[in-house]
Order: sequence, then C-alpha cells, then structure tokens
Amino acid sequence: MNKRKGTLYWSAIAITLLTLSLNRVAHAVTVYSPLVQKGEVEVEYQLDVNRDGNPAVNKSSKHQIEIAYGVTDNWKSAINAVYLDPATSGFAYDRLKWENIYQLFEQGERWLDAGLYFEYQIPDAKKNAPDVAEVKVLLQKAFASRNEIPSMKHTLNLTLKKELGALATQATALSYAWQSKWKYTEEIRPGFEAYGSMGPVGNLNSLKQQSHLLGPVLYGEVAHQFEYQLGYLFGLTQGSVNGLFKLVIELKF
Repeated sequence: MNKRKGTLYWSAIAITLLTLSLNRVAHAVTVYSPLVQKGEVEVEYQLDVNRDGNPAVNKSSKHQIEIAYGVTDNWKSAINAVYLDPATSGFAYDRLKWENIYQLFEQGERWLDAGLYFEYQIPDAKKNAPDVAEVKVLLQKAFASRNEIPSMKHTLNLTLKKELGALATQATALSYAWQSKWKYTEEIRPGFEAYGSMGPVGNLNSLKQQSHLLGPVLYGEVAHQFEYQLGYLFGLTQGSVNGLFKLVIELKF
C-alpha cells in the first residue's frame, strides 16, 4: 500500500469509528476562517458530544446541518439548522441560524487575513426563547513550510453574543475560539483548538465559572471535495464540561 492510499485508508477508518461511537453538547465548537471562495457550495454536518460527571449533561449532544454558498469574492452566506439531544429528553429541533462571513482583504494582502462574521439565530417557537445575534472578528495567519517544519495556519475568533427582544435575560457575552494546524499531507493535518466563554462584557465571570476547553483535533481533505475534523477537548475549569467530542464532515462542490 503506497503512502497516499495508506493515509486515505486510515482517515476513513478513524472517521467511521468515531461516527459509530458518538451518538449522544452544550454548545457548538467551531472556528471560522475569514477566507471566502466565490461560487463554492458547502454541505456540512457537525456533531458535538459532552462527557461529564453530571448525568444531566453527560452524553448530551448538538447536531448541526449547514448549507453555505460563496456569493461573491468576499461574502459567504449559510443557513444552519440546529438539533439538540439532551441527556434528559429526546432529540428535537432547536433553532435556525443565518451566518455571514465578509472577507476584508485579499488573501495574503496584509500580514493577517481578516474578516467579519454576523449571525442571527431564530429559536423554535415552542421554546419561548429570545432571538440571538453574534458578531465575530476573524483573524488568520498562515506560515509556509521551512526545512523540516511543515506549513501551519493559526486562526482566532473573538465573539460578542447578544440576546434580543422582550425575552432577553442575559447581557452581551464575550468568548473566543483558537485553532492551530500543521499540514503534513492533504489528508492528515494535526492540530489543536481552544474555546473560552468568559461571561458578560464589563462584568466577566470568575475564572472558575468560565468555560475553557482545549484539546487535539485531526483535520483532513480528500480530493479537494471532502473534509473532516475529529477531536476531543478537555475542560479546564469548574465551569466547563469534563470533555467534549467533536466531529465535522463537509462536502464541497
């Protein structure tokens, strides 16, 4: 078996095993790139599964199905349907999200690639919950390979989240997401991700109450059409779940 066939084989095995083992998240874990590809259609499924000592949280999961389209050279828009499978009740539709990414500069034009992200969430009417708006700053830096060091890419998202309308109960919240990955082959790109939810702007929660997650993630792309991510994030504070599995499968056209 040659190297390329070997990496494809083990990538397929890893994805299959993880999909079978994860059938049961408090929140989605996603890092967004500021880069946009005009005319590209993306169909994505994401699964996040909690592991925790609390039976009400353990094995709870979030499922997201997204369709995105590169409308112009610098604008991508997506519709995302969210389903929850809580540990204490059954699988059910939760909310619809409209996501938009606006790329600020041409790729490589500045030292950092940058973009803005806007999201609007409409919850299921039966939940009697407020609409939610999110704004993110997307920053990304890529480094070419040198000597024995493979190429790498680092991405940072800074997020402000605000509940809207008469049902709103929480102040504007601050959070972050970080991703680093190294490219050994197209199919195998190891890396890690970190996520943090700090609480209301101007009155952040204590460190113990904040949620911070960190862990390894494996990325890959096959035939420039199929992408996957799989990983496990560890909770770092008392306000975090003990652990969280992550699986993303995406097709591009």
